[in-house]
Amino acid sequence: MQTVIHEYTNLSPIFNDIEMVYTDISADSYATKLLMTTLDLSFADLYDILKENVSWCQKYIFEPKNIVHINIPETNNMIVCVSGGKDSVALAKYYMDKGYNVYLYHMHGINKVYPDEVEAVKRVAKYFNVPLYIDNVVLSGTQDFTEHPMKNYIIANGAIHYAIREHLGLNIAFGNFNESYLEDNDFDVCAGDCMDMWYAYEKIIRRYLPQFVMNIPFKTNQDTIDIMRKEPKLLDLCVSCMSPYRFREHWHKRTENKYGIKLMQNRCGCCWKCCAEYINYTDLDILDFNLQYYIHCLEILHKAKVKESKIKTWSIEDIWSEYFFYPIEESKAYEEIKNATIYNGKVQCITQTSKR
Repeated sequence: MQTVIHEYTNLSPIFNDIEMVYTDISADSYATKLLMTTLDLSFADLYDILKENVSWCQKYIFEPKNIVHINIPETNNMIVCVSGGKDSVALAKYYMDKGYNVYLYHMHGINKVYPDEVEAVKRVAKYFNVPLYIDNVVLSGTQDFTEHPMKNYIIANGAIHYAIREHLGLNIAFGNFNESYLEDNDFDVCAGDCMDMWYAYEKIIRRYLPQFVMNIPFKTNQDTIDIMRKEPKLLDLCVSCMSPYRFREHWHKRTENKYGIKLMQNRCGCCWKCCAEYINYTDLDILDFNLQYYIHCLEILHKAKVKESKIKTWSIEDIWSEYFFYPIEESKAYEEIKNATIYNGKVQCITQTSKR
């Protein structure tokens, strides 16, 4: 099982219980508690989600607890939880443009395989010239998910403590998408980013902070793209890559050498996130167009979709509708892919087969 060790002291027992549930569901330990744990009634919605999607989820007793609540004065401050990725960086820019006093919050250590995230966050804070607070945490033990479904809860808990401690108000924002729901996503990978989970979190936190709302203004990835295309310098500041940090530089150079292209910094060039980004920003004339690499990126996206869905074959149109929010006709490779098929994971382009 996995626990999160942080430097701050929890302000309310409600946070202790969130951390306890995080640990309880982190791994299938085959251990059963002799006595069921009692949770506040506000945890019921979260439990309904977990018991449906986590086979080893334990049973709890739910009853109203005596939780002291506090009211926080409203301010024009916005604490943006930043990972160093495009969505959270674009979110900071979004709130700056709306006139908020933006404070960046980063939890260092919550993502073991991406230790360089903190450097990206520092670059962004310097570029925006806004305050940055870094919370250091240590993960003890292991967990059985690709991404723990309650990881964002732990980050949000830290941001709330920071906001209250520094008298910054209670406006907290996350770079997720408000049109993202569990029914459309792989629970093992994306659950923590979905609105179902955020609604359950809000219900819990309001037992302590009655006015709490998690600010998630972006609808889809298109909102991030719209901000980045206006200020493309932000792209080089971000870490937009799914590959482990220790492999990234090697794969970066390998991809550049193989396709004769120049990748942005902090990209491996061969994960689904790098590939989707390349196609998006190439079609927007922000990145240079390389047909061979463009087709390779579609193949990587197809591979990712197959892995997620367990269905072996998807059409070009299926892949496009999954990852992009503009018509396939606007693709720079449209003439090559409009009649293409995917066979054994390779895109077969009628006009390009002889070139590859």
